Amino acid sequence: MSLVLQLLMNGLIAGAIYALVASGFSLIYSTNKFVHFAHGSAVAVSAYFLYLLFSMLGLEFFLSIFLVVLFAGAFGLLMDKAVYSQLRKRKASGLILLIARALLKVRVFVCKGAFLCPNSV
Repeated sequence: MSLVLQLLMNGLIAGAIYALVASGFSLIYSTNKFVHFAHGSAVAVSAYFLYLLFSMLGLEFFLSIFLVVLFAGAFGLLMDKAVYSQLRKRKASGLILLIARALLKVRVFVCKGAFLCPNSV
């Protein structure tokens, strides 16, 4: 019986994660009118920032969470102002936005690796 309960809980957790991702895509599409697949990399960068604050710098957990929420909002705003708003002003096609998302995602992960593991890059 405990295995069935564990499987049920795992299914509920996976379903909740899928629902959060879908609502994120829906929210971003409804506000920006394009699908922003790089929001997974923004979440990953925020998770690494939480790791940095909590584990490496030793800040309290809830303070770290609060700072990460502020960081994630600022990071999203920076991505929008630096890349996407410029492309939207020029009436860029969906293909150009897709290429910009891919390049931004690669650049975010390279910067993240250089920041957390400076000897690896």
